[in-house]
Amino acid sequence: MRRSTVLSLVAAAALSTLAASAVIIARAPSTTIAHGARLFPSLQQTETSVAVIEIANHAGSFTLARQDGKWVMPAKGGFPVKPEQVRGLISGVASLETVEAKTRQPELFHRLDLDDVTADGAKSVEVTLKDDKGATLAQLLVGKLLATHGAAQPASDAAQMLYVRKPGDTQSWLASGSVTVPATAIEWLDRHIPDVKQGDVAQALFHSPDGKSFQLTREKPEDPGFKLSPIPTGMVAKSEYEVNGMAGLLDGLDFDDVAPAPATLPVPKSNFDYHLTKGGQVVVSLLPVDKDVFVSIQASGPGSEAFQAAKPWIYRLPAAKLAKMQTTIDQLVQPIPPKKPGS
Repeated sequence: MRRSTVLSLVAAAALSTLAASAVIIARAPSTTIAHGARLFPSLQQTETSVAVIEIANHAGSFTLARQDGKWVMPAKGGFPVKPEQVRGLISGVASLETVEAKTRQPELFHRLDLDDVTADGAKSVEVTLKDDKGATLAQLLVGKLLATHGAAQPASDAAQMLYVRKPGDTQSWLASGSVTVPATAIEWLDRHIPDVKQGDVAQALFHSPDGKSFQLTREKPEDPGFKLSPIPTGMVAKSEYEVNGMAGLLDGLDFDDVAPAPATLPVPKSNFDYHLTKGGQVVVSLLPVDKDVFVSIQASGPGSEAFQAAKPWIYRLPAAKLAKMQTTIDQLVQPIPPKKPGS
């Protein structure tokens, strides 16, 4: 082979190698985040540096704020949020580490649930952490958890992996860590209202929607059951179970929504008044709010301390519990059955 031919082949091979390298370099992600690096290295893993958390998805957005050392939801009249969820979210975002660079093509973001929250059909959740001056400490789009394809669940939250992306950055990542972001406001609230057990009720007075009032009383303080009165002439209580159940309406209360109590409450549709065995009192009023019904809870005296914290808000209760609270005397009684011949 001629020397000139050999040199030509060597030159061609060198050019081919340079071209391939150029393609590889061109396709490499242009990102300042290294593999195995913290996504937010300056973010502390404690909540002390974070004062505001903004959460958004395609359905809307809401804000959590730290006020007087406690986390609350301003839009719900400053109702307390679950502190353990806040701590978990901040710690989770702070500890996220990159595992592998993923797509930079926006048309593929939907496969990882990493579209911008404003995009049609977006399933992402956007989290923004800010300090008390309003400066952004971290901002993140949270997408799918990595599919395990039938593998055993991770032994700990730290072993989980998920897809993430910084808003405005086309580089998506598979990251290790645990970031749990309840996407609706109600999921951040402690929905349980303090209990009044049936056994703590001495007497209950009901002012029902039909204007017919009735009461439940114990003949003796130690009696387990209640007597219904006044019972209309010719009628009798249908069931001791149903009557006693009316004394337990404040046992196991969870709300579906909460709002700040207005300065002046609307005229109630109905209310009931529990007098407690320890001497306290709890009054529950059913209030018309737009086309809905909320309840207010006013408490005073011994045994009612837990309920006194519920006063600044009004609550929307589950439909079944609300319907039970609107039970009338006519629903609790039935005609006295006729005596059988010879009895």
